[in-house]
Amino acid sequence: MLEATIVMPVAISLMAGGIEFGNLLSSYGTAAKSVRNAARYLARVPEGTVCTSGQTVATNLALYGNASGTGTALLPPLTTTITFPDPCPSTSVTVQAVILYTPLMFTGIPFTSIQFGGWPVTVTHKEPYIGVVLLL
Repeated sequence: MLEATIVMPVAISLMAGGIEFGNLLSSYGTAAKSVRNAARYLARVPEGTVCTSGQTVATNLALYGNASGTGTALLPPLTTTITFPDPCPSTSVTVQAVILYTPLMFTGIPFTSIQFGGWPVTVTHKEPYIGVVLLL
């Protein structure tokens, strides 16, 4: 009985930490793919639209996975900040997203008023700007 009271909290906390780490890793992977797709899109649009409508479409690609910005969000739109290249356009396109990751289990200490906010996770992808490529 004594051994169980010592071992069980440690085993449960290790299991919960593993689940939380797996969820963080999954969220980071989704964010990395979304930011990569947005950067690839911006690297291939005409020079005049990189700084205007191209950024709107790239933001929709990063947040929703489609150009129209509809459907279920891949990244949380209210807590995600996406930045684009400056100066615009340049020889390369860098898209950076800062996502506020909210933990599943460790949101605070039970029976207290101590609450944890989210952890900022930064994902960056850089592509060389090549503009429009015409296939003949």
